[in-house]
Amino acid sequence: MRRIHLSLAYDGTAYHGWQFQPSEATVQGKLQEVLSDLLAEEVRIHGASRTDAGVHARGQAASLATSTPIPTEKLPIVANIELPPDIRIVAARDVEEGFHPRFDAVGKHYRYTFCLGEIDDVFSSRYVSRVRGSLAVDAMSEAAACLVGEHDFSSFHNSSEDKPATTVRRLFHVGLTSPGEGLLQIDVVGNAFLYNMVRVLAGTLLEVGQRRREPGSVEKALQTARRSDAGVTAPASGLCLEEVFFLQDRLDEVVAELKRS
Repeated sequence: MRRIHLSLAYDGTAYHGWQFQPSEATVQGKLQEVLSDLLAEEVRIHGASRTDAGVHARGQAASLATSTPIPTEKLPIVANIELPPDIRIVAARDVEEGFHPRFDAVGKHYRYTFCLGEIDDVFSSRYVSRVRGSLAVDAMSEAAACLVGEHDFSSFHNSSEDKPATTVRRLFHVGLTSPGEGLLQIDVVGNAFLYNMVRVLAGTLLEVGQRRREPGSVEKALQTARRSDAGVTAPASGLCLEEVFFLQDRLDEVVAELKRS
């Protein structure tokens, strides 16, 4: 048996999230089904992030243990032939037996994208959240700065069956950029995230941009730890897991690049 690290990309539109569910189509479930058939053995996939229904990924990380004779570097090629076109294994590499993509990660980068244009772009509409009207971007940036650092993010997540041991998380960067006309992106890099946390952050900053709340209300929500003091949960379609970091140097490099942009 050997353990393999997989780098994955997927369009989450057709899936009920990452995590396996017996009666629903999920990314983890589809990967396990296809790889079990391909490798002629029962395959269990472990992921770094349990993305929600409809959330996308360019840089999800996962691992599996296998005794297949297929060379590791060939696994993406043969697996992608059998996988649906909205899931791709981008790369594979051998790792140590004790490797776990969730617990060995030092950080993750999520990106939320709002589309402000009057006419939808048919080629990107699945990957953005539609917003009508202009936004006060300077006010959003002011509010975003309050989120950087180590805080109790109780106000910025929704309850789930899996109760976290702690709601304290550390964010290394929360920044806004406009990569093209009519687009606004929120990049969030942190050591870990709570359920729906980035979507609630995006929804809260959106309310600031729409002048429905003051920038200072974000800091207040951090202090009160009450969900009612934060904003709405933004739609899943605008969220993408960009990268999972396993090296501190790589995390620092990405944060530095985002701060320059």
